[in-house]
Amino acid sequence: MIDIHINEFADVPIWIQIRNRIIYLMRAGQLHEGDRLPSVRELAVKLGINFNTVSKTYTDLEKDGFIVTKRGRGTFVCTLPKQEESNEDSPVDILIEELIKAALSNGVEKDELLHRINEHLARR
Repeated sequence: MIDIHINEFADVPIWIQIRNRIIYLMRAGQLHEGDRLPSVRELAVKLGINFNTVSKTYTDLEKDGFIVTKRGRGTFVCTLPKQEESNEDSPVDILIEELIKAALSNGVEKDELLHRINEHLARR
C-alpha cells in the first residue's frame, strides 16, 4: 500500500493532497512505471474518505498521463510526462499550476488572477 496521509484541516482539497503525494512518490522513485496503485475503493477505505474523492484524483492523474486504468486489472503508474520530470516542481508548484488552469478555464484573465492573488497575500 502506498504511503499517503491527508490533512483534513489543510486549505488544500483532499483530492489535490492525494494527487500531489502520488506525483511526489513518482518523482522520488518510490513509485515506478508499471506499479499497481490501490483501487479507488481500497484507497478510500484506507484514508477514511469518500470514494468519489479518490475517483476524482485518479481521473485527473489519468487525464494528465501519470496513471492508466486497465479495466479488470487495476490502475498502474505510467512514466512521468516530460513536463513533469523537473525536480524543481514542488507540491506548491503543482497547486499553482492547478490554480492557473482552473482560473483560465473559468475565464479569469491573467492580470485579474495576479491581482486577486496579490489581494489575498496582502490580507495575510
